[in-house]
Amino acid sequence: MSDITKSIEVLVKEINNLKMLVENLEKPKGTKPKAEPKEKKPKAEKPEAEPKAEKNLPRMSPAITAGLKAEAEKQSVEWSDEFKKEFAEFANAMSPDDYKLKSKTLAEEFFETKKSVMPPLEGQEPEILTVDELHTLNKNLTEVSPGIFRNKLNNALVTGPEEDSDEDFEEAIIGGVEYMVGHTTKRVYQTVDESDTFTNQWIGVGKLYDADF
Repeated sequence: MSDITKSIEVLVKEINNLKMLVENLEKPKGTKPKAEPKEKKPKAEKPEAEPKAEKNLPRMSPAITAGLKAEAEKQSVEWSDEFKKEFAEFANAMSPDDYKLKSKTLAEEFFETKKSVMPPLEGQEPEILTVDELHTLNKNLTEVSPGIFRNKLNNALVTGPEEDSDEDFEEAIIGGVEYMVGHTTKRVYQTVDESDTFTNQWIGVGKLYDADF
């Protein structure tokens, strides 16, 4: 290859290099493509707040508190300031119609509910009542142990007549079972292993309120 040919080739290469350099210079500097605008999401509408239900008893006024204390004394319940909060909750748990209907007897009903879950007084001996007295009180009696009842009107313990060794007995069929019933005391016995055993029940009291013989 002649020197002229080599010179031409070198020249062609330089020309090509210059072209590439010029092309690179003419290209705009790199720019980041514009980000497409984000689609705006519609704002979620906030649900309208439900109006607060009106309370039957928004506050314990001095007059209501005084009436509640008077009812506690009437029903022989020791007063506690906790009763004010509990009474308000008791009243507000009712429907408006029930509250209006029972507004005059609400304090009485409140303490009846309280006493139904009150324990018997510690160390208290049950008072012995006649069957007629127990029968009259029956709807207010709760049996707390065999033959012993709590009177929810005053939280006192009561029981029925004691054994009378001189009384006569009569046979009675109650609920398909044969019993022996004291003629005077109305105590109910059941024969077990040839021995008459007291069932801790009296005719006309508690579970046997409607029993007859």
